[in-house]
Amino acid sequence: MSWDHTQAVTLTHTWDLPFGKNQRWNLGGNRALDLIAGGWRFSGVTTILSGSPFSATVSNAPLLNADFNGVRADIIGDPNVSNPSSNLWFNPAAYTAPQQPYRDGTSSRNSLRGPSEFVANWSLAKSFAITEKKQLEFRWETFNTFNHPNLANPASTIDESGAGQITATAVQMRQMQLGLHFSF
Repeated sequence: MSWDHTQAVTLTHTWDLPFGKNQRWNLGGNRALDLIAGGWRFSGVTTILSGSPFSATVSNAPLLNADFNGVRADIIGDPNVSNPSSNLWFNPAAYTAPQQPYRDGTSSRNSLRGPSEFVANWSLAKSFAITEKKQLEFRWETFNTFNHPNLANPASTIDESGAGQITATAVQMRQMQLGLHFSF
């Protein structure tokens, strides 16, 4: 697995929402409304990544006379497909087992790129003052907030069934959690 992404953008934010006592919209001084709607904090991390690299490999390279796993393949054609999808991300027919004895294939290491990723992990939190030194914080956190399907790299072993196909995700689908944090 390579962590090389040619483009990466990460945005972090924290915003105290402007509702409630001593805020832009003070909710008319209504204590009950301030207790419900005031004092919330919206924060999160949003990440956008270009695809991670991977190599076309073969599991059976008889000319090597060795027991290696993941030998790079020889490139014999155009590995690009016109409309990459989870059914066919790259053209496995553009590769073959190494044709020269005792060497790795001619395709470059990490010469292919997988799908890009978009992940937004956001939270909404509010603190309630119990006493001067004691507080209770309520948090609602979402991971992959938009439930974006972030596909994993495709199967890259060209001499096995399913080569070029994506059958997994790189990031789990949306998850949420609620939490209470008592500080004293």
